[in-house]
Amino acid sequence: MSRFALCAALALMLLNLTACATTQSAFRNNRIEGTVTNEQGDFISRVTVTISVTDSDSDLIGTTTTNYAGRYTINVLSSPTLKTEAPIIANHTYDVNLESTDHYIKNTSITYESGTETHDFTLEAKDSSLNDVETTTIEEDTDERQTVPGAPPRRGTQ
Repeated sequence: MSRFALCAALALMLLNLTACATTQSAFRNNRIEGTVTNEQGDFISRVTVTISVTDSDSDLIGTTTTNYAGRYTINVLSSPTLKTEAPIIANHTYDVNLESTDHYIKNTSITYESGTETHDFTLEAKDSSLNDVETTTIEEDTDERQTVPGAPPRRGTQ
């Protein structure tokens, strides 16, 4: 193998390693994180946080669930159809969907620039009184019953 061919092969290998390192760095360094709270400032656990690229034909999404302290982190987007992963893309707008069983669904958008960015969200609690069913009990006043002339006596009466 000539020196030139050997140098060219080494240069290609170095370029490939640099590209891999850059991709790995993008996976590590680009991330969206934050906290989800209710209107009183209490942390909400088990909120599903999903981001997707706004105005894109891509099906790349990032999904996670908040922990006990209401914290979430998304640093990888996945494509269910292509079965591949990609880093969060800098300088893009993302649609954000937050879902919780006890709170109203929130849909909003954020603009992600680069690096680690914090985006906190507040969810409005569902009004639990809407789920309450009001029941009314109708009680009969047994003392004011009228008897029909000629009718047999009612049970329990003399």
